[in-house]
Amino acid sequence: GRGGEPGAGAMGDRKVINKYIPPDFDPSQITRPRKDKRKRDEAIKSRMMLPITVCCKTCGGYIYKGTKFNARKETVKGEDYLGIRIFRFYFRCPACAAELTIKTDPKNSDYTVEHGATRNFEPRKHVEREEEAARAEREQEEEGDKMRALENKTKQSKREMELLEALDEMTHLRRRQEMAGPEAALRALHAAEYAKEPEGDTELEAVGGVGGSEGAGGSGGGADAGAQAAASLAAEADAQLTALEAGGAGGFVRRVADGPEDDARGG
Repeated sequence: GRGGEPGAGAMGDRKVINKYIPPDFDPSQITRPRKDKRKRDEAIKSRMMLPITVCCKTCGGYIYKGTKFNARKETVKGEDYLGIRIFRFYFRCPACAAELTIKTDPKNSDYTVEHGATRNFEPRKHVEREEEAARAEREQEEEGDKMRALENKTKQSKREMELLEALDEMTHLRRRQEMAGPEAALRALHAAEYAKEPEGDTELEAVGGVGGSEGAGGSGGGADAGAQAAASLAAEADAQLTALEAGGAGGFVRRVADGPEDDARGG
């Protein structure tokens, strides 16, 4: 060994980093297989999450957004958008193992279902596509007709004014609704009561005036009225008793004497 001891030399040779290359070494004589570089369009495996909710055409099961798959990704040949490549993803349905494919949509920053499934209906996407189609059609009409372009511009400005008016009205309505709370209702109720108070005061004053005039010279008249009422009640009671006695002559009703006064009256 280099250190004078066989053991130390063996350990040093094993740990050495650089290898000895002889002067007559020819690298072309080494025959070993080299891996070819992967082609650009070759499908590669990728772990991905489903970006949209789809329904499998084979089994009818729904595969929801966010489901993870081991998909295969490839570049779509002959399709691009402004130089941006479009990719296709292959994955299988978890229920029936049917192969499904989706593609990227760089134009709308979205995905499209290509094969084996259907996408759930999304009203927002439908409205956006309709608006885009209407705008493209309008631009095509205005391209060679200046009068049509002026008419469309006038209609658009009128529509914007109507929208602004509607927005202003909604803002005022919202403010009124915010002000119309429990405290506002109590304040309105108190204000209505205060508005009715003057009429009530005049009525009370009128009644008080009449009562005062009667009380000034009618303290004795109140006693006379009470006596007259008692006398009228006594007369009514006597009339009822007389009618009962007259009807009791046939033996159906007979008056029973309760005291010495009644015995004397009966004798």
